[in-house]
Amino acid sequence: MSGTINLKGKNYSIDGLTKDAVGIAKMLAEKARLHDEEINDSDLDAEEDKEIQTQIHAQLILPDFIIRAEYMAFTANSLHLLGAKLRGTSLQDQPKLFATYVQIFTILPEPKLNPFLRRYLQDKELVQGLGNQIGRAFIDGIQWRKPSGPGHICTLLMNMLMWCDPSLGDDGKACIDAVVRRGLFKKTKGLQETKGFENIDEFQRVEIARCNGMLNAIEELPDNLYVTSTRQHLLGQLDGCGNLECGEEATLNCSRCKGTRYCGRECQKKAWKEHKLFCFAPSF
Repeated sequence: MSGTINLKGKNYSIDGLTKDAVGIAKMLAEKARLHDEEINDSDLDAEEDKEIQTQIHAQLILPDFIIRAEYMAFTANSLHLLGAKLRGTSLQDQPKLFATYVQIFTILPEPKLNPFLRRYLQDKELVQGLGNQIGRAFIDGIQWRKPSGPGHICTLLMNMLMWCDPSLGDDGKACIDAVVRRGLFKKTKGLQETKGFENIDEFQRVEIARCNGMLNAIEELPDNLYVTSTRQHLLGQLDGCGNLECGEEATLNCSRCKGTRYCGRECQKKAWKEHKLFCFAPSF
């Protein structure tokens, strides 16, 4: 059936699923105070905290592509609000809210799959200071909220290091200042040396180790060579047509999301049924 996806033997409308994804993303943004215009310097109360965490954990039982659609919708519509709110939130005075904002950042689809996140991370004005803020919080001891964790926060920091403009940092080597990078290197090294580290989840161990290695490589190589060369490699992986059955180089951008690319209109039409669920007009 055209315009439907089959889940466990039942056909669902793609338009309906897309509408649901947008609605659920908006609900999360509202619960997290992202649409509040007035400054609220209080922390989450127990009920607010429970509502947000219940929604986040409820998503885990859904099929992966539905989860991806919901968080892609959130990224397109609310990521700029999340960054702005995080910038004005205090780890010391609002520890639950601060940790929740970082948690939401970490559960969004990776930049490779998420053109909205790539767009955001490459906007110098929108990300100004966020790498340092999140890095310092990780060093000082941010609460790790499941399904996120220290490895997920390390992944977020690595994505910022790779995609954000290195001129945002004080030495131009990376978007995070040198003193914060040194603190992160020490923190990630210390976590690996902590008793019982080998017993934590494998993903957490791998990402902490990767972050430690990336921070070391940034310092070892001259100027911003590590960041710029790695980003060029990542961009090269995105040159292919968005129709996965095609191996041609992409030259045409989707006019709506402006993130997925195709070799031509025929491939765009072939891929539309799947792409439609992840295609949103970005709000930034």
